[in-house]
Parts: sequence; structure tokens; C-alpha cells
Amino acid sequence: MLNPHSPNPLAYAFLGPLVGSIVRPIGGMLSDKFRGSRVTQWATVLMILGALGVAHFVKLAQSAPDPAVHFMPFLILFLLLFVASGLGNGSTFQMVPFIFEPKLAGPVLGWTSAAAAYGAFIIPAIFKIQVDAGKVEVALYGFAFFYLLCLVLNWYYYARTNAEVKC
Repeated sequence: MLNPHSPNPLAYAFLGPLVGSIVRPIGGMLSDKFRGSRVTQWATVLMILGALGVAHFVKLAQSAPDPAVHFMPFLILFLLLFVASGLGNGSTFQMVPFIFEPKLAGPVLGWTSAAAAYGAFIIPAIFKIQVDAGKVEVALYGFAFFYLLCLVLNWYYYARTNAEVKC
């Protein structure tokens, strides 16, 4: 049951995509300076921490007498998750021309954009399922696991010392 004195999270939901889109170019600029694979690596670490942190505060709020006391840490971690996502988006797109030959880089960027757009559909759908089940933290744990898998793959193929592709 919703606490009538708690902030409405939907009133703040637009902030995530807003900050993510604002920092996306910064992810590209940092990648130009420090390598896309490194920026992607750190952005993914931040996404893991952000997802786990948001899950933690959601879980705390569910059993708290006054869930509103957990809203500010929840909001800060929620925004961190989106900032990291924006940085990682910029760094990932910066990596593509280094990974693929020039004639394939354009189509790969298009395919990557389509896959990213699908995320804008699938992530809210997963959240809805878990919200309806009363277990929104399960979605966040699942996302953190997915980010961990992405972290390992990025490290193995692009960021480690002897990686086949240095980008």
C-alpha cells in the first residue's frame, strides 16, 4: 500500500532519461581521451552499484514505517544509474569504429541503436511485471547480474591487457 505522505516516484521518473542523455556526449569525450573500453568498464561498475543500491533502498522502504526517509538515497542512486548508463552509451558508440572495419561500422551502429531502443521497451516491461508482483528489487538484481555479465565480456574482449581489440 502506498504511503500518502511519500513522494510520488513517477513525478521524478523523467530525470533519469534526462541526465542520461545529457551525459552521453561526455561518455564519448572521455572515451576519446581514455579509451572507450575503459570508460565502458567504469560506467558498467557504476551501473552495477547503482542497481544494487536502488534495490537496497527499495527493499528498506518496503518495510519502513516512513518510506519517505529512503527516497533521497533512492533518487541519488537512481540518477547515478542513469548517469552511468549515459556515459556507457557514449563510450560504447565510440568503440564501434575501432572494433569493426569502416564498411561495417555504420550498419553496426544502426543495429546497436535499434538494440538500445529495444531496451527502452523491455526495461519498463520488466519493471511492470516486478512491480505488479510486489518485488521490484528482483528486476534490479536481474539488471545488476546482466551488467556484471556485460562487464566481464567488455573486459575480456576489449579492456584487458592482451585483448584482441584495443578500443
